[in-house]
Amino acid sequence: MADSPTAVKVSGPSRRVMESLFETIIPSEGPQRPGALDVNLVDRLLKWLQQLPGAPAGAFVLVCWMWEFAPIWSGRLARLSRLPLEDRIRILEGWEKSRLFIRRWPFFLTRVILLAGFYSNPELWPRIGYEPGCLAEPPNPVEN
Repeated sequence: MADSPTAVKVSGPSRRVMESLFETIIPSEGPQRPGALDVNLVDRLLKWLQQLPGAPAGAFVLVCWMWEFAPIWSGRLARLSRLPLEDRIRILEGWEKSRLFIRRWPFFLTRVILLAGFYSNPELWPRIGYEPGCLAEPPNPVEN
């Protein structure tokens, strides 16, 4: 990604913010259940988002920075990336399970983008039991 002249470059602080957010949403559960940091999701996701029309990768970095201040909405004067993983999970679960639509949807949309980038990694497929090409051939039509 760094070789591309149009690659999205993120600063060290932005990378730490993204890594802490990604780790909170997709934590590692060991070698058989890798998390976001195990598959270098920050770079993969930025590269993937950059290929979309309008190159939304830069905007997504800003969205991650907005999550950095999510603890304030929960009454904590702290930044998300500076909290222990358990506290980060608890704060984001509050957003996920909120009765307020305006709190649930930002989390839902962020999580969908992360999961799409995470599960599109071919190296991950054998670990989750996905076999590419399982739908490559159309099924035989049912004869009457």
